[in-house]
Amino acid sequence: MKLKTYIIFPMLTAASVLSSCVERVHIDDNQYGPSVYLVNNGLQKTDVFYDVQGTYGQDIRVYCASFNEALPTVSVVIDESVLDEYNETNFTAYKALPRDCYTIDSEPFEVIDRKGSTVISFDCERLKAFSSTQDYSDLLDYAVPLRLVNHTEGVDGPRYDYLGYELLVPVMSTMQFVFTPPFANQVPKNDLPEDGDSYVLTYRLATVIDNRWDFPVSFSFNGQAEDASFPSIPEGAYEIQSSAESFSDGLSEIVFTVRIKKDMLSGAAYSVAATVSAGSGLAQTYSSMFDIVGSIDTYPQSDLSIHECNSVSNDYGQTPEMTLDGSQSTYWQANYGTGAGVIHYVGDQNYYEISFEMAESTGIAAVGIARRNDMEGRADIRSGFISVSDNGTEWTRIKDFYFLESSYLTTDNPETLIYFDTVVQTRYVKVSCDDSWRFNGDIHLANITEFNVYVPAE
Repeated sequence: MKLKTYIIFPMLTAASVLSSCVERVHIDDNQYGPSVYLVNNGLQKTDVFYDVQGTYGQDIRVYCASFNEALPTVSVVIDESVLDEYNETNFTAYKALPRDCYTIDSEPFEVIDRKGSTVISFDCERLKAFSSTQDYSDLLDYAVPLRLVNHTEGVDGPRYDYLGYELLVPVMSTMQFVFTPPFANQVPKNDLPEDGDSYVLTYRLATVIDNRWDFPVSFSFNGQAEDASFPSIPEGAYEIQSSAESFSDGLSEIVFTVRIKKDMLSGAAYSVAATVSAGSGLAQTYSSMFDIVGSIDTYPQSDLSIHECNSVSNDYGQTPEMTLDGSQSTYWQANYGTGAGVIHYVGDQNYYEISFEMAESTGIAAVGIARRNDMEGRADIRSGFISVSDNGTEWTRIKDFYFLESSYLTTDNPETLIYFDTVVQTRYVKVSCDDSWRFNGDIHLANITEFNVYVPAE
């Protein structure tokens, strides 16, 4: 009995070594004799292809499981019963893609060295004409029903029915490009790339597949976007250069270089918008916007004092003066209980307000508002506006601000800088809170940990 055990063990080991030489992604273990099947069976989607390609070919691969001396001959044919059976079994509603949208060679072919394939070619122009959506998403409701047919005696067809059919869904997209702007959000003026007397901004537009088409390309710069925070760059302050008029063959890139004259970028901040369009009929449009902010220095907080405040929570000594004590652990908080200074609603000039006085009239470029350095407290102020005054009585509203909801979910940087469109000469600065993220019943909550004024850097 022990002898048999020792004889069988090396035989099994040899079989294991032999089978490890075969591609394990296939299912030979489930086949009892030579049989053919589709490698990508069942419901499948093509790789993404583009409407400008003319035609797109996808391989339909066949594999022969187990060993066989003969070369199996097979064909792949259109069979709409595959579609009906799949929909009924899987409670789906796929429709047959019209036959004029593709071609397939249904002639028999040999499976050599256990592998074989044929090609289905999709006609991009016919698909564009057939689709009724701009992004071709409706094509995902259609499929090509394919069935494998075996023509060789001694070789079985697919052992399981699902191995012998494929529903192929076309995934066609409009031509795509990669647009890379120079910056994503906000950049200090001093961090801009320089070349002599100019700042240099570089925009890049690239193809994602080998280019073989003459695509029109349009680039516009310095348009005033609806969501811009600041004025656009003055006209005449910049010039645009393009590395090419159109894409070249192969993977291609066009570089747009914007040169901005330093001496004409004297404002406190600018919003920089750019748009590039490319493709057939300029169908693909990409936009970017970022802010260029001037370099600033902190105005001495010791030269600031509280001018007025219309609401104070006295329960814990959270007075306005705490906004100027240099500490993140203390703060002014508006009254959230009863009595004077409680705000039950917003609008009708019913705001929490706190104003500051500087030692003398000064040109300022920005203010900084820090909220409590915890997630609960940072949720208090939602939006408001900044006003300035020469005499502390007559005020001019110069800048609105809005704290995104996500900004109170982090404690990394409690101070938010609010840049002005231009440098403003003033002695008094007022913060008005007109909405809150957090409430005590119907009472709006507001707090400021620290307040700073910023002047243009020398």
